[in-house]
Amino acid sequence: MMRLHSRLCTCGESFTTRGVGRPERYCSPACRGQAKRSRESTRPSLAKACAMCGVAFTTTDARIECCGLACGRALGKQRSDAARRANADDRRRRRFECCGVAFVALNPGGKARRGESNEGRFCSRACAQHFARFGSKVDQLGLALEREGAGRLGGKGDGG
Repeated sequence: MMRLHSRLCTCGESFTTRGVGRPERYCSPACRGQAKRSRESTRPSLAKACAMCGVAFTTTDARIECCGLACGRALGKQRSDAARRANADDRRRRRFECCGVAFVALNPGGKARRGESNEGRFCSRACAQHFARFGSKVDQLGLALEREGAGRLGGKGDGG
């Protein structure tokens, strides 16, 4: 059996509600709208400039940044595009396994994205060969010394 509750609206009128869910506070949509307008009228009005077009507007909500829907959509698209670019850079940012130098893989192939190829793992063929030969990371000091003398791992030295 459904329970009915008697309530008093803000306008002073008595009304009944069903006992299911959150109880109604107003006797009609008109009373709800009037109560909302009176709440908003008590909030301080804020003068702001639109973040997209720079037009001055007023609002009672401090979180609002744009003058209307068109500017709000444009700002949202601008922010989501920037976030998408940043996330893509994070996914492409890598370190060479041989020397630890950071780089961004501009257009990695499908196998490289899945980690199935050596694309973007080594800074040069000589480093890849050295890694394959010894099977471990090259120590950074030894690599730096070899690069100073030879310019590249496995290249001709300065005779020393």
